[in-house]
Amino acid sequence: MEIRLKDLKQIGKEVYVDLEYDTKLYLRGCIKKKFSSLSNFSRKLGLPVDKFSRNNDLIHFFEGHKISLDFLHKIISPFRKDFNDDFIESKLTRLGVKRRGGEILNPKFPFKFDIKEGVRVISSALHDGGISNNGRPTYKNNMKIMRKQVIDSYVKVFGDLKYGEYGPSISFPKITGIILQVVGLPKGKKVMNNPKIPNFIFKLNDNLKSIFLKQAFDDEGCVRVNDISLNLSVKANGKPSNLISGLKRLLQDVGIEVNGPYMILRYIPKDNITREKWALSIASRKDLESFHHQIGFDIQYKKIKLENKLKSYKTNKYQAKKNKRYLEILKSFKDLFKKNGFVTINSLSEKSGLTYHYTKQLIWRLERENFVVRINPDNCPVKFKLFEDHKKNN
Repeated sequence: MEIRLKDLKQIGKEVYVDLEYDTKLYLRGCIKKKFSSLSNFSRKLGLPVDKFSRNNDLIHFFEGHKISLDFLHKIISPFRKDFNDDFIESKLTRLGVKRRGGEILNPKFPFKFDIKEGVRVISSALHDGGISNNGRPTYKNNMKIMRKQVIDSYVKVFGDLKYGEYGPSISFPKITGIILQVVGLPKGKKVMNNPKIPNFIFKLNDNLKSIFLKQAFDDEGCVRVNDISLNLSVKANGKPSNLISGLKRLLQDVGIEVNGPYMILRYIPKDNITREKWALSIASRKDLESFHHQIGFDIQYKKIKLENKLKSYKTNKYQAKKNKRYLEILKSFKDLFKKNGFVTINSLSEKSGLTYHYTKQLIWRLERENFVVRINPDNCPVKFKLFEDHKKNN
């Protein structure tokens, strides 16, 4: 996935550029050679002129100011043989917006998003970052290592740029936000606009998918006693967010099975717009080990918690498959599922003769080990079915 100068033509009125001094001298020479003067050139192209037959934008451009990409394409139109897009890309010195908003110096066309830094830029914008309503990309994380990685990635993808740091928050030039919108990321609150992971991410190799996922879990993930979880909120509509559904798909692409997404909370904040919080969970030993080796964490305390959890498996005297009651409850579950097509905690408790509370603990254990999966996580009573049957039918 690359963004070239031609991909910005549709928003050419918003994008402002400047060229190398020698290139502008060459363009001015071409104009004078073909049209004899800037005034004749302006009239021929239908550019607005003042009482002295001058086009001020053209004069300011040759004096060192930026001009819109639309205007640049117009003034080079008689000389396209010499000033094609590849040539213009190589001669750009500044890329920005009309006023303020910051800019990119010596932009690195084409902007590549199918490299590790490009993937990290996209993932950071979808998780602890975003594109504000004024079009500036932002990123907020208390960990310095995460902020540095994101800054370095923006510089690698776009070129030299000025950014603002305000405590744990970073603000990038508005032009980078315009480019990210061309890639497919919307501006505004993610909880309201429910963004999707761009399609090209799903076509990348597993290594780049893992980098995307590492950024996501470093930003949003949590290592708990029994699992790794990731929670995301979205405006209430009874469905998980596009983002959390996309993360599940990426995890499965790299061979990691997950539980969810399932709703864990429905709440109304100060703006009185109901939101839902949805969760993913990675719980089985096999999948936690796969996550550790393929994805992992850059945040040290999360990395240590995961490593300690994996070490604990080696010293646990009662592993799940060696636990007699665990095997008995699994057999009872399979019998009930074969009979009814689903299993509830109550029905399993009655069949096994165990208390409701203990049955609930065991069925959650079955779920963490990817033996069973919830059919209707939002309704009561919750129904479960065998994970193998779920995987076969999905």
